[in-house]
Amino acid sequence: MVLLNHCGNESSMNDLQRVNHSLEQLANIGVDITPAVYARFFAACPPAESLFGTAEARAVQGKMVNELVQTILDRLGEKPYSPVVVETMVSDHDSWGATLPMYDAFLAAFVDTLEETLGEEASPATMTVWRRELASLREQIAGNLA
Repeated sequence: MVLLNHCGNESSMNDLQRVNHSLEQLANIGVDITPAVYARFFAACPPAESLFGTAEARAVQGKMVNELVQTILDRLGEKPYSPVVVETMVSDHDSWGATLPMYDAFLAAFVDTLEETLGEEASPATMTVWRRELASLREQIAGNLA
């Protein structure tokens, strides 16, 4: 079942509304996707798991998922500080040895887990928005790694 916007027409939703709606659906399901995101991430990128070897590093996993979501929301909301946030994120992760393939694996793990968790609630149009925004974020990350 796909819920409709206040006008009764899902097709008239803008990208920010689609992303917000998918987050509302996720909240309604009541599942924290963080463990599944990281399980998928570590399966796709085993070297990344060693970066989370301490209790402190494991404790920030939820924060990192939340920051990713907030970054997408900020980008869609055209917040002027969004590029600076991404630049800072890349700089912070550089000291941990994060590589572009690690970012690729993490972004893919996130969107695949989101889609799997939403199941039938994940409209193709909404998942297209998520994938496009994550691809754009990936390009910005790549530019900051150079």
